[in-house]
Amino acid sequence: MLLSIGVDVGARNGAIAVIDEEFNILHLGKAPFMEVEAAHTSANRTKPKLNKETGIYEQTYKKRAWTDYTKLRELFLPYVGNEIVYTIEKVSVRVGEGEINSFIFGNSLGCFEGLSALLNPIDIYEPTPVIWKAEMGVTSDKSSSVQLAESLFECDLKSFLKKGKVDDIAEALLLAVYGFKKYYDKQENNNG
Repeated sequence: MLLSIGVDVGARNGAIAVIDEEFNILHLGKAPFMEVEAAHTSANRTKPKLNKETGIYEQTYKKRAWTDYTKLRELFLPYVGNEIVYTIEKVSVRVGEGEINSFIFGNSLGCFEGLSALLNPIDIYEPTPVIWKAEMGVTSDKSSSVQLAESLFECDLKSFLKKGKVDDIAEALLLAVYGFKKYYDKQENNNG
């Protein structure tokens, strides 16, 4: 069976879509992540909170989200052995992004890129947001991605999430469609 996997990269806000050639959604959801307490430095301290039971102000530290590679691997295992078109949004660090957040984001991208060894895709595409959005006819306004994805798949994307915004899963779906589009264009050029 030919499948297309689309990945909107991110640790806490990443999303994954798996579709077949008939545009049946086999998987759609946020990418798995784990929260890890940040190093106990002054930069990572949060405002002390009063513990009502003890009456003592307790110091806590920020939590950082990292892509959970083990759960990601488990998610992809059922699709191993199929012919797969794999599309990962090729993103870069935004201007003004902190070093730690940039590192976490890069780690997430690396996890998804590394999984291509497990999936053994027949084609891999890594378009930048500007390229794939222009080709799919959507703008940088995420609501245009949501509208197109809901129209193409004739569904309400909110039904795939318990809570949160649907723009990430919409973009993952559109990346999966983009992958099929590029794959079939390539097949047509090779046969024509």
